Amino acid sequence: LEVPGIVVLSQFIPSLRSLYPNIFQRVVVEELSESDCEQDDWDNANILDSSKSSSIDCIDDDCDDDDAFIDANIFQNRLQYLFQKLLRAISNPESPLFFFLDDLQWADCSSLRLLSSLVMGQDTDDNPMCVCFVGSYRSSEANINQSLVECIQSFEDSNAVLLTSISLDGLAKEGTCAMISSALKLPARLVRNLADVVHMKTLGNPLFVRTLLASMVDDQSLSYSFMTRRWMWDSKAIKLAPLPENIAIILTQKLRRMPREVQEALSIAACFGLVVDKECLKILSESSEFGGLLPHLDYAAQSGIVADHGSNYVFTHDLVQKAAYDLIPEESLDKTHFSLGLQIITPYSNERSTDELQLTSTTFIAIEQIIASRCREIPNPTFRAPLADFLVKAGERSIEMADFPLALKYITYGLDFLGGDEAWGSNFRLSLRLHEAACLACYLNVMPRQVMTFVGKIM
Repeated sequence: LEVPGIVVLSQFIPSLRSLYPNIFQRVVVEELSESDCEQDDWDNANILDSSKSSSIDCIDDDCDDDDAFIDANIFQNRLQYLFQKLLRAISNPESPLFFFLDDLQWADCSSLRLLSSLVMGQDTDDNPMCVCFVGSYRSSEANINQSLVECIQSFEDSNAVLLTSISLDGLAKEGTCAMISSALKLPARLVRNLADVVHMKTLGNPLFVRTLLASMVDDQSLSYSFMTRRWMWDSKAIKLAPLPENIAIILTQKLRRMPREVQEALSIAACFGLVVDKECLKILSESSEFGGLLPHLDYAAQSGIVADHGSNYVFTHDLVQKAAYDLIPEESLDKTHFSLGLQIITPYSNERSTDELQLTSTTFIAIEQIIASRCREIPNPTFRAPLADFLVKAGERSIEMADFPLALKYITYGLDFLGGDEAWGSNFRLSLRLHEAACLACYLNVMPRQVMTFVGKIM
């Protein structure tokens, strides 16, 4: 790496020096000592040269857009290159790396491009990466993500990638029978008729088998007899029963059988996704609107709906989380997200000036909830400046982490919350900071016209 490359590396991975000082020395010092370093590591040999200027001194009004702004691919290529260098530095034949990537059907385009560059670029020089990547995805949902389909196709077409595809289908009837036999502690021959019905309803999906058995226990079609000391069922009654074909319906029915307060607590927790931070829930529990969440979620944990992992509650499956989220009426979703975000962020903004506001993981969660509400205006004017300040700081932090689209989203929401052009008179310093951050975010996202728009407002 040349000197500009060192600067770029420390900007993208600011904690690298303190976390891995020896590795950082390998990445930088050894590369600097190689006088005959090849210049074609990137697709464009001059990508590093484009980073020699760490700031924009001025923008020429007469320059052409294509000449004035770095192509968007340069930033992506730079990040990919640095990750490749990092993996080569920390992996070797004696200590190879293993990556397991779950639920790839939800991966965004940037993540898939990074994955593709790492997989396809393992053997591009004399110091290959010693890395094995294992990814999993749901084939039923993969077609929705066209980027994933194209990524997998590129691996299949490449001669440089050793690709092994493993298809995990549902259990066969014998496998379903063995699973139920183990669960009920009965010989396989005694549960075969029950296994046939369950397999017909679930197609052998292990999660669906477990959920359907639990559903039958709840509605007493499968029960334990203390007289015979074994599980009993009526196969004919189960066949005739209107069991839902969709597992999501089963999960929703299971949730609806729980106490109303527990249902409400689960639906609130589902707004945060699969993993719910307890610190946020503690703040919400102190409010009048969302009080009593923790005891109800403890009840849900005892029922197996969520798992208590110390500092977090985790839904046992994303379908369970979705079923809980669907309990909220659609017309109330935006209001619920906004109320959650506002309740969480209020303790951090009360009795503090904007200079004293600090970003924490909790405030990031609150910001995401407010953005999820799709609200562009804050009814209470006292919250506008603190929220806008949180958002500009979140945008600046995202720029440091090279997540330029997210940075632009945070900053534009901050401008809207503060009141747009009307806020220049009431909050000049924060407005100036937001507009300057917006200029930088638009520049990094290769949006030259938007940059000039914000520059015009500043001037």
